Amino acid sequence: HWAQMQLDGYGIKRDPEAAFRWFGIAALSKRADAINMLGRCHELGWGTPVDYAKAVDCYRDAAEKSYDWAQYNLGCRLLDGRDVGRDPDQAFALFTKAVAQGHMKSLNMLGRCYEHGWGCPQDMAEAVRWYRRSAEEGDFRGQYRYGQLLLDRGLLDEAVSLLRLAVDNTPVEMCSDIAVALREHPEPRIQEIGARAQARALVS
Repeated sequence: HWAQMQLDGYGIKRDPEAAFRWFGIAALSKRADAINMLGRCHELGWGTPVDYAKAVDCYRDAAEKSYDWAQYNLGCRLLDGRDVGRDPDQAFALFTKAVAQGHMKSLNMLGRCYEHGWGCPQDMAEAVRWYRRSAEEGDFRGQYRYGQLLLDRGLLDEAVSLLRLAVDNTPVEMCSDIAVALREHPEPRIQEIGARAQARALVS
């Protein structure tokens, strides 16, 4: 995909503005993946000013075509609620549909929904089940939250192993928040993981 290559700078100079234009051209043919990426550009300011309302319109269009990434992205926007009415019920339904199609990142979001009672009855046992599935599929958010829950239950060895894995998989720009949380823990092995997260954060 030429637009994705321009966005990522893969083998060519990175050019988000050109990528945005090409995603727009591809979206004219009603391709769900292109419409979703156009939404990402609007949401994150890739080649165009940030516009959450336009992002939501794109995600909704692609989600209605049963595109799993758009279902996930729209669900996240509906939980956030900026420039769109917050709708946890619809978000939960969208994550469920995405998971049914094999969308792994939505596993963690179902865990969050069950943990907080967003669009479903609050059920910590169900939350743990979804976080565990997310962690097993390699999602760093699921690994981190499931590791925290194992730590809360006193399963230190399992928690240490999973939290180390989570820190290694977390993008460097997101490591600083993890570092703060873990470095304040009384257990030295958890503090060590926090220091590891801090070291990764400094790379960014």
